[in-house]
Amino acid sequence: MRFGRAFRVVIGKMIEKGEFKERLILRVLYSGLFIVALVFVWNIGLLTASDETEVITRLNITQALPIITDIEINYGDVINLTEGSHYQVLCNATIVNYNGLGDFSMVNATLFRTNGSSGTNFGLFQAEDNNSNYQMANCSYDMTLDTFTYGWNCTFNVSYHAFNGSWNCTVFANNSLNTPVNATNSSEIIPLFAINVTDVVDLGDLSVYQTSGVHSVNVTNWGNMPINLTLWGYGGEDNATGYNLSFMCPDGAGTNISIGYMRWELRDDNGWVNMTNLTIGPILIDNVTIEKQSTDVNIWNTTYWRLYVPPNPFGACNGTLVYEATLGGTN
Repeated sequence: MRFGRAFRVVIGKMIEKGEFKERLILRVLYSGLFIVALVFVWNIGLLTASDETEVITRLNITQALPIITDIEINYGDVINLTEGSHYQVLCNATIVNYNGLGDFSMVNATLFRTNGSSGTNFGLFQAEDNNSNYQMANCSYDMTLDTFTYGWNCTFNVSYHAFNGSWNCTVFANNSLNTPVNATNSSEIIPLFAINVTDVVDLGDLSVYQTSGVHSVNVTNWGNMPINLTLWGYGGEDNATGYNLSFMCPDGAGTNISIGYMRWELRDDNGWVNMTNLTIGPILIDNVTIEKQSTDVNIWNTTYWRLYVPPNPFGACNGTLVYEATLGGTN
């Protein structure tokens, strides 16, 4: 009885002092942390306990599309056309075909202008013409570069009057899958100023005080730009010795013909006195622009010439007329 009563007294004092309450709270907290730790360790065990197995997958691709890896135009250089003729532009394509060379069913190309004014025919799928669109139906196999890699040549004979500016070469390739692929590269056609002029103006046999008949000189635009013309001349074949002369004659000084006696005009019905004197330096021929040709039919300008023979040259005389082409507009 005394022990029980003593115990109750001790507990009562502990409660009165708050010690029992604090110890109880601590025991509850420790028990909670212990349970959380057990759960955490248990979950870690579940996460790390696994059995990994790999499965190998296999596939054999028996056909693939061709791949155009590179296109080179004109060996990487800009394109300088040939006056009055055609220039061969090469469009070289490097094409990968995992099905082999014999699997190619088609390789072709189009060379076309990509800039121009409204209405100009410069698109990839426009009709072929010599100014802005060239089409190559069958490019030629050139060489095997590597396993499954082949070189193809697409050749275009480009006319001298093709537009200047930016041009693209687009190559199309197809194989047994019958799904064509294409790739494009670009280059530039440089402006070409060129003329073709009548080789010789032969005034024939004349005597002193005589005026020649009318003789014509045709100037053809053999470039790809509209042009204006300047004109001048000298005696003989060298400007230094023939300066201020229209003809040099075999008997030398005193028998040569001064520059003002050779005259020109744009019409053939003017008398010699109404014509324009040949000059020692370039003068612009007014109101004359020779357009760029759009077909292979020549476009030219004609000047008409006459000579009055003053006293007192003799023998076989010769001189030089100089025509120069300058920019006459844009395309």
